[in-house]
Amino acid sequence: MVRRSARVRTRALSGSDTNESPKRRRTSEATGHELPVLTSRAHRNSQLGHEDDLEGRHVCMKDDEFCAQNLLLQPLEKLDKQANQLSVISVDLHKEENRSNHWTSEYEIEHLVIRRGQAFEMTISFDRNFDPEIDTITLQLVTGKRPQESKGSVRRLVVHKELYHIDRWCAQLKDIGDKTANIRIMTRADAIVGQYGMWVETLTKTDDTVFHVRHKCDEAVYLLFNPWVPEDDVYMELEEEREEYVLNETGAIWVGNWRRFGPVHWNFGQFEDIALDVALYLLDKAELAPTARSNPVQIVRTLAAMVNSNDEDGGILEGRWTRSYPHGSTPPTAWTGSAEILEKFVENDYQPVKYGQCWVFAGLCTTLARVLGIPTRVITNFESAHDTDASMTIDFHYNEDDEPVDYLNDSVWNFHVWNESAFRRPDLPSGNDGWQAFDATPQEVSEGVMRCGPAPVNSIKKGDVYMLYDLPFVFAEVNGDRVYWVVQKDGTMKADGVSKHCIGKHISTKAVGSDERVDITDTYKFPEGSEDERKCVLKANKFSSRKDHNIYDKKMEADVSMKLTGSSNMDILVGEDATVTLEMANISTETRTLNVVMCSKMAFYTGITFQDIKTEKFAVTMEPKSGQ
Repeated sequence: MVRRSARVRTRALSGSDTNESPKRRRTSEATGHELPVLTSRAHRNSQLGHEDDLEGRHVCMKDDEFCAQNLLLQPLEKLDKQANQLSVISVDLHKEENRSNHWTSEYEIEHLVIRRGQAFEMTISFDRNFDPEIDTITLQLVTGKRPQESKGSVRRLVVHKELYHIDRWCAQLKDIGDKTANIRIMTRADAIVGQYGMWVETLTKTDDTVFHVRHKCDEAVYLLFNPWVPEDDVYMELEEEREEYVLNETGAIWVGNWRRFGPVHWNFGQFEDIALDVALYLLDKAELAPTARSNPVQIVRTLAAMVNSNDEDGGILEGRWTRSYPHGSTPPTAWTGSAEILEKFVENDYQPVKYGQCWVFAGLCTTLARVLGIPTRVITNFESAHDTDASMTIDFHYNEDDEPVDYLNDSVWNFHVWNESAFRRPDLPSGNDGWQAFDATPQEVSEGVMRCGPAPVNSIKKGDVYMLYDLPFVFAEVNGDRVYWVVQKDGTMKADGVSKHCIGKHISTKAVGSDERVDITDTYKFPEGSEDERKCVLKANKFSSRKDHNIYDKKMEADVSMKLTGSSNMDILVGEDATVTLEMANISTETRTLNVVMCSKMAFYTGITFQDIKTEKFAVTMEPKSGQ
């Protein structure tokens, strides 16, 4: 049974809790938002060819023509009103009460917002008293551009007095009043998420006549995922976690480097009216089939693709990683919340907003997933690798003079930010439910589209990189080994060393109920260097695109250890000198002569270098078991 708890909104900026009155409802006219009319299947049809060439492939019909052919979507009312005919005067959706029971009171949008798998009530007013002996009421809920009963996007519920099921769509007559009927409606916990239209049909049978009336309700109903009911795939057991990952409108995103980092506060604003509008617009723009919108896997995967604009698919945000930004654009560091980006997206006639970087993409994804009811949080990984070839190793290259060959290298970001959403994975073997990593920051394509995930975190940790989706990429981000290659004078390469403990540090997220940082590195991998961690790396390597190199079969352990100390571990102000000390130790039993090359470079936080600063070369001879 679902129980309503007190609504307490956590304020990340102040760290205080405050009880607030419900937000002001805003009508669509007041918001100024007018969503464009999208044609379903437009992109798919354009990929198939010109309309004139589609004969023999499918029936070409516009959405409005399709709906006009659907008799269930047409009103039925006799022009010459008969005495026995039961006509609908009005429908009361009890918005305030239903919203309170469904944890949706904070939504600014004016229509009824409810969660699936949970009952809601409505009252219908008629022009005469309802008589169950001769009258039948049928409710019809429709969703999508092309509602179709055989596709599950039209639901017809005959109202019964006794019949009521908690595991299926149904409608129960609770009581009959003076020219009114109070009805309780139950939706399935795997229902299609989105905007529904509602119709009320009455059928009156007398001895010699049948009167059939269909009335279209003026208001829409928005149906969301429901983390409060165990039957929903997004169910989250703990109330404090639902408060944090579904209802909390503010949060903190960690940025910096693995030695020194701190939070950037972000206003998710998922209850702003524009958030729900844009979330559903993106699903339409992506042409995600209505039946797929019951599945959080498909919803999250679509959001990961549509939050960025790289595929020219109508996405929200354009990424840019440069030292300067064009006049009139907004640098990524200037954004403080999602709503202002969504507002600009709409104001710009749904053209991409400029510009974002990883934490901005993740903040937007959090907003759009939470507004649909999917528990979602922001994750930061320090020393985050970018594997470009599905090798699951991070490759760095040097020439025979020990000088870096930067253009051949994979990159390691100081930090990278993505998302996790919590839901079950019935599409995968058992053990893959729970947090799923996904990423809207454009890095590599997944099935031809710039997106990543959702990838079950449990499988990332275990090295089960053959699971869906994009596990090799995420595994490399958090647990790839850095492989050093010598580029010889003839262009051939030879693996010369492996660093096993430098990728994926201090993986962080905001704590439940506070602004503190929680380290969740142990959810992504076993302790560095442990037997379990090495087993998982070797398991993942079996699926590497370069497993034929047999990197882990070669002995490449160094017998001289090196460590940088000094200014590299401290804050350095612009214009100040930096002092770096190289500590070396010969751990072998033989004398070693070292040819050392120390170079410093300027780089973006993505690990991409753009300017050399200084290079020094020297030779050192070290006695056995000695250091300096």
